[in-house]
Amino acid sequence: MTASELKKSILQMAVEGKLTEQNKNDEPAEKLLKRIKEEKEKLIKEGKIKKEKTVSEIYKRDGSYYERVSEGKNILKDVCIDEELPFDIPDSWVWVRLGNLIYLVSGTSYNKNDITNSGIRILRGGNIQNDKLLLYDDDVFIPTSYYDEEKNIRKYDIIIVASTGSKIVIGKPAFIENNHNNTQIGAFLRIIRLYNIEIYNYINIIFKSNYYREHIRNKVVGTNINNIKSEYIETLLIPLPPIEEQRRIVEKINLLMPLINEYDELEKSITKLNKEFPHNIKKSVLQYAIEGKLTEQNKNDEPAEKLLKRIKEEKEKLIKEGRIKKEKTTSEIYKKDGSYYERVLDGKNIVKDVCIDDELPFDIPDSWVWVRFNNIVSYSMGKTPPRKENEYWDNATFPWVSIADLIPDSILYETKEKVNKYSAEKIFKNRISAAGTLLMSFKLTVGKVSILGIDAFHNEAIISIYPFIDTDKIMTNYLFLIMPLISLSGDTKTAIKGNTLNTDSLNSLYIPLPPIEEQNRIVRKIKKFNEIINTIK
Repeated sequence: MTASELKKSILQMAVEGKLTEQNKNDEPAEKLLKRIKEEKEKLIKEGKIKKEKTVSEIYKRDGSYYERVSEGKNILKDVCIDEELPFDIPDSWVWVRLGNLIYLVSGTSYNKNDITNSGIRILRGGNIQNDKLLLYDDDVFIPTSYYDEEKNIRKYDIIIVASTGSKIVIGKPAFIENNHNNTQIGAFLRIIRLYNIEIYNYINIIFKSNYYREHIRNKVVGTNINNIKSEYIETLLIPLPPIEEQRRIVEKINLLMPLINEYDELEKSITKLNKEFPHNIKKSVLQYAIEGKLTEQNKNDEPAEKLLKRIKEEKEKLIKEGRIKKEKTTSEIYKKDGSYYERVLDGKNIVKDVCIDDELPFDIPDSWVWVRFNNIVSYSMGKTPPRKENEYWDNATFPWVSIADLIPDSILYETKEKVNKYSAEKIFKNRISAAGTLLMSFKLTVGKVSILGIDAFHNEAIISIYPFIDTDKIMTNYLFLIMPLISLSGDTKTAIKGNTLNTDSLNSLYIPLPPIEEQNRIVRKIKKFNEIINTIK
């Protein structure tokens, strides 16, 4: 079990009541819930929060859980919710909707023309990192006329990302340990504010758990932007222990987490490979390679930034020559204050400029750069001639590659099928992939690669990959090694017979790019490893 899996398991045990023992002398959770309800009603009477139109109450009867939803004195529904409950909890605990424990505060909307150098700091998704709130010099400020006491960030608030283009980032929390004067959240964030701060530390554990993360991932909607509606937060079922047990849970978690972190560090330092499983060994070596741990960095290497600059110049040249199309938007990944950011431009207009640390799968050496796939290569998709019409297949002479032809770690010299001259002209317009071209499957079986040893056409589930700069085929060979792993990290969609990467997913793949000299060292070293490993089979 990895450290990450162990952490998830412990947090899950905590929220299921399996981490600590129950104590019959604890104040019943029903009394805690009653105090929270009284605090909520007090805030309503004081006009600090609005009275809800409907009220939910979960209760237990004959061993089953029921939920009664009322509007005033009218009961709208009173139904058994046993099938909705995600797991069992101890008898001394209660189930409650999160909306009965908290209220939500939306972010501040402002006119971009009002942005200034001082006043009220507005926080965005990038300010939330590793469960903490971070302030940056380039944070947005707006005039004090926008000040809203309710939107000001307070100690014991929980801030979450409520709208973002990333399903990894959506719902990400920050736990606020201090008051922040003149600091409000932007429109893409939400404040979760507890009626009773007694339960704050325990609720933090809920928000760190996989139970909460899965709830959010399953609920978010949006084509390009993932949005969390208020109801998705308010309807989350919370397993609520007595307050004394909450304290025991928090104490135990605080005791265990440093040990898990220590285990995590030990796990990362392990370099011994499992020689009993050649496939796993190759994968481990490759993972080390793409993290920059397989070869030493050489300060005399040309920095990867210079390589990337030359790639960009070559790409712009190809666009000017009309050999590739100009993209509507362009992206640039850069490093600032130890974090990675991505700036997306539409022409000269900045569409977004955000921290992407949480999206990056692993750390890389300082001499390397992160880059999107479509910023270092162009690629073309294939086709399949109509099967019913033999005129495309009869008297065939041109090799035609299907996924079945792609053999890992190989150069492809033969194909099971061929197409004829008529097909080459009518379907493929004679645009054949030349020997030496890197092929990769992106549909059904994602990430199978081969290098062509012959000129060949291929089907629509395969792309031909052309690095913008490929001196001595170094980058082709580097991508040939890393793409099987990298492609699996893409945002795949489920297809009828497997998974698929669409164009947007391909373009957005993160590529760890070393200096060209180090790419060559990595390729040579992996080839030597593979020669040794292949003797184990």
